Amino acid sequence: MTTDLIVAPERHADRLTLSLTGEMDTDNCSRVDEALDLEGCTSVVLDLAGLTFMDSSGVNLVLRLRHRLGPEGVRLALHGVQGQPRRVVDLVGLDEVVDVESPAQAVPAAAR
Repeated sequence: MTTDLIVAPERHADRLTLSLTGEMDTDNCSRVDEALDLEGCTSVVLDLAGLTFMDSSGVNLVLRLRHRLGPEGVRLALHGVQGQPRRVVDLVGLDEVVDVESPAQAVPAAAR
């Protein structure tokens, strides 16, 4: 059964933010790839504040993105990681290989 995942892309100059809401699993991870428009990007942020569930396919997605974006010079970061997704990030040490932004590093509301 496919779970609901909403991917909302927002562009702020050369920073692409993908806000994820719902549950991310093997059935819907491809939605993140579909929303990637990297033209002119130097930074991609996955905003996980609205994510309530992430399994190993979400971890794999982040690692694949890091592998893909790194050689292109595009920074990848996670933002708003909390709850069950935070436990997964901490458990697998994802924060050791991908930047996890503090709330102070978020795009200011005036720039939205």
